[in-house]
Amino acid sequence: METTVVTGATSSIGREIVKNLIDKGDIVHAFVRDIPKSKKLLPINNKNLNLIEFDNDSIDELDSIFKKITENFFIKNLVCCHGSHSFKLISNIDVNHIDKLIFDNFTSAVMFVKIFSNIRNKLKVKRSIILFGSTAAVKGEAGISIYSAAKSSLIAFTASASKELARKKIRINTVSPGWVISDRSIKNESTLGVERIKNIESKYPAGFGFPKDISGLVYFLLEDDSNWINGQNLVIDGGFSS
Repeated sequence: METTVVTGATSSIGREIVKNLIDKGDIVHAFVRDIPKSKKLLPINNKNLNLIEFDNDSIDELDSIFKKITENFFIKNLVCCHGSHSFKLISNIDVNHIDKLIFDNFTSAVMFVKIFSNIRNKLKVKRSIILFGSTAAVKGEAGISIYSAAKSSLIAFTASASKELARKKIRINTVSPGWVISDRSIKNESTLGVERIKNIESKYPAGFGFPKDISGLVYFLLEDDSNWINGQNLVIDGGFSS
């Protein structure tokens, strides 16, 4: 039985990851923004699930939260799938837009990595970190320039961090999904319109993905079978970026 911290646990992908880990018998500490909402979305009756209310405005409290968890658990894995997304043309962006997307999608994830990697590992147990990038970082699209830049930063960070964290027996990789049918994608449909969505889907040889397509890869990356995968950006997009 292993212990994993999952952020963004009420997102469509986050929920699928949490359920997958719990189904396999792991203990999950799920970071969520709204516990009442989370109770409707996650298997709260499972004794192996612990909900932790947290948003990025509370980033300064992160160290104390992790210390509390480690009083009773050794955290073996970290999965950061939180973040934010918005469409805005360059002509309309402002500093607040830039700051929010960079903080939500890059800075906050780096802080989670810092706190996790500072946990003492006396037994030299192999650990794993999964961050979430996006195909937006490798294939440009109008209206998401700042989001793309934030995700690109995360991918670059992963490559460099892998060199530092290896001595602590920690592997770190980024998973970059393409368009996944999710709560967010449904909101995007109302923003972009049906015709634009159909045009985007036509560029996906295997069609749009589903959260379970992503959770399977994440679980593999947390397991010892993926020991030699480190510092990589794994694109999973049904052939979109090929």
